Amino acid sequence: MIKEFLKTVFLVDIIESLLIGIKCIFKKPVTRNLKDINRGENFRKCLYIDNSKCIGCRNCSSVCPNKSIKIIDKNNYKYDCNRCSYCGLCTKSCPCNAIKFLERNN
Repeated sequence: MIKEFLKTVFLVDIIESLLIGIKCIFKKPVTRNLKDINRGENFRKCLYIDNSKCIGCRNCSSVCPNKSIKIIDKNNYKYDCNRCSYCGLCTKSCPCNAIKFLERNN
């Protein structure tokens, strides 16, 4: 009973929680910046759709898990590189091999 009374008077639990929080402030972050990660030389960076080969079948847009490709018609498409996860499913589903991932020239 005295132990419970001392805990409530001195707010031991709250002080312990604050100390844990203060200790976490000074630790290194757990997450890393994506620019710092070496993804290897085989990392696909830029999507290229060859309009002369594309037949407008829309297989790539139906297979894409992030819906980053929209085929409007045979020669007109929209590609959102910010949504793309570079999984390569669109290149595998294309019957004409019109889609390729190329190295981006920066």
